[in-house]
Amino acid sequence: LAMAEPLPEAPHPLPRQAAHLLETLLIKNPQEFRFSTTILKPLQISVEKIAEKHIGILTKKEIHQAAILVIDHQENAVKAYVGNHPTRSWNKNSAAIDLIQRPRSTGSLLKPYLYAVMLEEGKLLPDMLVPDRPTHFEGFVPKNYDLSYRGAVPAKMALARSLNIPAVHMLQQYGVAPFAHLLKKLGMKHLFRPPEDYGLSLVLGGGEGTLWELTSMYSRMAQIAKGGIYAQEDYMAETKVRLSPHSRERFPVLIGPGASYLTLESLKAVSRPGVDSFWKSFASARPVAWKTGTSYGHRDGWAIGSDGRYTVGVWTGNATGEGRPDLSGLNAAAPILFAVFNRLEPGGWWQPPVSDLKEVEVCRDDGYLPFAGCETQVVKVPFNSHFEKLSPHHRMIHLDENGRYQVHGLCEDTSKMRHESWFILPAKQAYFYAKGHMDYKRVPPYREDCVQSVSEDDDVLGFLYPPQGAEVYIPREFGG
Repeated sequence: LAMAEPLPEAPHPLPRQAAHLLETLLIKNPQEFRFSTTILKPLQISVEKIAEKHIGILTKKEIHQAAILVIDHQENAVKAYVGNHPTRSWNKNSAAIDLIQRPRSTGSLLKPYLYAVMLEEGKLLPDMLVPDRPTHFEGFVPKNYDLSYRGAVPAKMALARSLNIPAVHMLQQYGVAPFAHLLKKLGMKHLFRPPEDYGLSLVLGGGEGTLWELTSMYSRMAQIAKGGIYAQEDYMAETKVRLSPHSRERFPVLIGPGASYLTLESLKAVSRPGVDSFWKSFASARPVAWKTGTSYGHRDGWAIGSDGRYTVGVWTGNATGEGRPDLSGLNAAAPILFAVFNRLEPGGWWQPPVSDLKEVEVCRDDGYLPFAGCETQVVKVPFNSHFEKLSPHHRMIHLDENGRYQVHGLCEDTSKMRHESWFILPAKQAYFYAKGHMDYKRVPPYREDCVQSVSEDDDVLGFLYPPQGAEVYIPREFGG
């Protein structure tokens, strides 16, 4: 028999790119049958291959999931969306869950926003020293990831090194309730508890957010640093996976271009993992402002970064919430972040928003406004910043003719005194600060005949524990 036409061949398998995105869109829009998105197919395939490769490595460490989101913040559009393992059977290791949309502990990802809003409101300057010493906050005892103390550290360095203790001191100064209110306004919808329930741990991961929310926030900061005003982050409005520029609602610009730019500049100094740590040595170096986060118990590893065009967000962990010793933002998520950036065309870096910055003279030693004849330097701050604090660490001291001892008017003729500006930290900070700063000079002691009329102060002796006003309970033994 001769057939009039050949039989059709077996159907090709349907494509499975962005499968988790499709499921999420169907849940949000159950009446729709076709979706128009801004996903770039070649990039989506490339990012899925990166996810598959790195999950294969992480699985050996019993870390089974990763999620990746790529936003072009010049176009306000999502370009790649990997909600979970792209190829593994959806019945294994919770692979069907879209983890871009699941709230998880944020780790340290909110620190840049605390830094930025304090710059914006004039409560902080970039080089201002923040305490980094053993501290007790009514039972809450934060520790740095490396379990070390620096005594005092410039705020921008504390951010770049993601130090926990300085961040908690900054939040205590700013206030938990105002910070929680700010985060809700910026789009964090899962902070539903009262601020006092989160307490100071909010800046260390005490609250929850999704990769969707957090990457959106970082993307908006990048957009604002360029002088743009970001629309409401409704990526899925009108079944289009994008930031709709026609959205009726807009997030208020609570953190302006100046503070956003300075924050990104600080995040550019974050040390990178592996061979990427040498990025400045190459002519083709790609500057990226990025931040990691690791939740309590090593349950979540985050990394989010931006260059002049793209923002990439990565979450790694287990959908079941199980922690693993090797699960951290630096070890698990950061390598994926930079692998994705290496597949994107270079986005350049931001030009300083000159009209939104001004120069301020500060003390070189502690970053406060000049006082007591301190040596000064000029720093850039947001234009609307009205920081007013004079340096509390510089003091004019009076020395004898040889400069060996302190004296005062009751024990020395003023004509024989030498007057010098001296950088003096409180004893609780100076002890740790001096270990890392060999040039730190402790103030000379008073001459023997001058000691009797000197009042005590915290520069000589300070108690790390118990803090002022603490009540210490001593338990009774069985013997009474």
